[in-house]
Amino acid sequence: MSQQPFTNDFPRADIFQMISPDILHQLVKGAFKDHLVTWVEKYLRLTHRKRKAQKIMDDIDRRFATISPRAWI
Repeated sequence: MSQQPFTNDFPRADIFQMISPDILHQLVKGAFKDHLVTWVEKYLRLTHRKRKAQKIMDDIDRRFATISPRAWI
């Protein structure tokens, strides 16, 4: 006997219709990745020598890579 989810008899509770793109997440991601990261890169390249700017960017990348994917949940 397979167990049904508790929402099985709920009207309009089809999980596949409930999952949709998170617009707020997409806006934050777009504002952060597309705008802020690009701006920081340009700033670092203008204020530091090429090698130093790349070292700083590599350090930022390394730090972000160590963050748990669900650190903000």
